[in-house]
Amino acid sequence: MQLCICVAVVAAAVSLLSNMGPPRARRPLLADLQLLDGTAWRLTGRLQVSRSERELTAQNNAPPGTVDRLSNASATFRDVWRRAAESEWRDGSASENVRVSDEVFVTALERHRDAVDATLATGLLAWAAHIGAAGACRLLVELGADVSLRPARMLGRNALHVAASRSWRDAYDAIAAAADDSLALEKDLFGKTPDDYWAARPKTSTGGACDIESATAFTSGELSRAVYGGRPVVWRGAAANWTDAIEAWSPANLALVDVLVEAHPIPHGEQSFGISAPRPPETLGAFVRRSFGDDVAAAACEGRCGPDDVSDLADYVFDTGDAADALVRNSSLMPRLLNILRPAPALDAALDGIPRWLHRRDAQDVVQVYVGPTGAGAPFHYHENALNALLHGRKRWWLKEPSEAVYSVRHPRVWCRRGVEVAFTPSTRRVIDRLRRRTDDAKDACTFVQEAGDVVLVPANWAHAILNEAPVVGAAFEHLDAYLIASNSRRVFA
Repeated sequence: MQLCICVAVVAAAVSLLSNMGPPRARRPLLADLQLLDGTAWRLTGRLQVSRSERELTAQNNAPPGTVDRLSNASATFRDVWRRAAESEWRDGSASENVRVSDEVFVTALERHRDAVDATLATGLLAWAAHIGAAGACRLLVELGADVSLRPARMLGRNALHVAASRSWRDAYDAIAAAADDSLALEKDLFGKTPDDYWAARPKTSTGGACDIESATAFTSGELSRAVYGGRPVVWRGAAANWTDAIEAWSPANLALVDVLVEAHPIPHGEQSFGISAPRPPETLGAFVRRSFGDDVAAAACEGRCGPDDVSDLADYVFDTGDAADALVRNSSLMPRLLNILRPAPALDAALDGIPRWLHRRDAQDVVQVYVGPTGAGAPFHYHENALNALLHGRKRWWLKEPSEAVYSVRHPRVWCRRGVEVAFTPSTRRVIDRLRRRTDDAKDACTFVQEAGDVVLVPANWAHAILNEAPVVGAAFEHLDAYLIASNSRRVFA
């Protein structure tokens, strides 16, 4: 669960500056825009929720001088920085992160107007639409950007496609105000209009069941449609026949694995959010033996369940190190998923960015192995596109679309109100549904259950929270978005 949101992929394109040699007049502008390589988003998000001193948070998440640069470019960031000093912690709002990025973008454009011609403005518009920077979209149109993104648009998409597929309504409206009506009727490489992408989004605000089950097979083509459509999908039973991985990753076999892991009640809680929960060194086998012995756990939510004291929460292991390496080596899970993740030849050709390897997803994948008992879970968070394959157990998910997304340290176990007790039994689903309706944390969220063998795609920027309804073992892959890399390589940095 790492805060590596979609704008982080721009870092790859920004790094091309020295090799590709952009026109000299563009270089000061692009240097200012380097704050959008993920630094602005990551530091803003950490400051919103971290319990650490703000100076330490800044030191751990950004290069020296970043705070001053962001403060000079963004009034919203200055407010976040002030709140961090006064310990005014709250859930991190994705909309606030978008405002910071938008203000940085607009400040850079205003400062370097003379360097922006119509061609550059068009290339930057694809970027602004992709990250939801509505103010930058309006200014770029004013500076001559072509909202059709012709002639070198990627995936046959105009700027409305880009904003709609990323669920950025404000950016979409800013572009639509300057677009010809016919632009909304154009179809992209996947045969979709911008309105088709809006219509395909699950209606999370109803608070009911997520309508995200796929009727198609789990293939590279269908995954690409879902990723570039920006919609969550669950493929039922897609991993049910991964028999060697299911056997190798069974709790009985994991109990024998003698590799050290770090457990924490909030995944990445201490490293990312300053939430202290010291644990003695422990092997994966020892963790499984102490955590998986009983499939019934009960806890009063008025106990020490966070966000400032998480002592009564169940531990969770998310590992990208030795434990993940050991498990991946003992099964065919990695080859299976990389075969799906690798773009089909037609899509690979359509994403001909520079350098080419950046959009070969297997070069950028990070596999996280997760192991957790009943009652463990993760608060609302969001990141890049992620695939989640559950090999054992059952998990309850909540989803919020990007406009409502939050980054939180409030564990799902504390969503219930004082005096309510959660019992994880065969009737757990009814209990959790009742608790969801009694709290505000899951407002604007839909919910679904992932069973063993199901594979879930959570697109970039979609907030999700998880609560295990049985002991779980599985793997998650976060991967970069090729569209932005290819688009910026071709248009902005060439």
